[in-house]
Amino acid sequence: MKYPAILRLANGSIVLAVKDGCGVALSNYEDDYERTIANCYYTDFNGFCRAKNITREYLDDTYGEVGSQEHAEFIVKLARVNGFNCDIIISTEKARSFAFYDSGNFYLDERRCYRLSQGKSKKHRKITLPLPPKDENMKSEDVKSEDWPKVGDEVLISGLEEDSRYYAFEGLKVEVVGVANYEGLEIITFWQPLRGLGAMVSGGWFKKPQTQVEVLAELIDESLCATVDMDEILKIAKVIIEGGVKGVTYKPKQGD
Repeated sequence: MKYPAILRLANGSIVLAVKDGCGVALSNYEDDYERTIANCYYTDFNGFCRAKNITREYLDDTYGEVGSQEHAEFIVKLARVNGFNCDIIISTEKARSFAFYDSGNFYLDERRCYRLSQGKSKKHRKITLPLPPKDENMKSEDVKSEDWPKVGDEVLISGLEEDSRYYAFEGLKVEVVGVANYEGLEIITFWQPLRGLGAMVSGGWFKKPQTQVEVLAELIDESLCATVDMDEILKIAKVIIEGGVKGVTYKPKQGD
């Protein structure tokens, strides 16, 4: 998964994620085991690998204020990583507001919350996109983002809208055959034996396929009704798969 991204965790909480396990809570959440407060930064989130990337649906038709150049640069990074069209934006130094449209376009503006706040459409909503702590923001993810996916990697395509021209690839594993930069956007070219060749802007719809350990851990998690921490479940699954439990042999179902 590429960061930053807005994720919905298995427990329903929403997080502006900046790296594995780290991010800003965008909603309040509390249960018997944990509690998070909106707009606070945490470094101990669990379940990012199973979370749903909801960046596009969360940001569509929203607007908000920009607090600084660094804040603007972070929001631009969020937009680009998740496939928004960032062709027409002003200097981040002058930005005072941002706007996302369901058409996939993203804008910065010199006027504070001008674009959408002037419209009368009730579906436009004002949101706050917090800037994570400086040492944990997008810059710490630059190298990691560039490492994956690379040519030869197997990736899963998931999360495309039904009207996408590449919806035929939804839910399929594909092989990356090319990675290129075009006007500041990373373009991933991929191949699938039944669907053929495709190319899309890099975004949250490219996911790492689950490993055997993650598949087994998910099955155990479902059986236990999430009463055990996922990190512990992953350790148990790894031991089982590696034959560390006497008398137990793991045989994945065909297709996993």
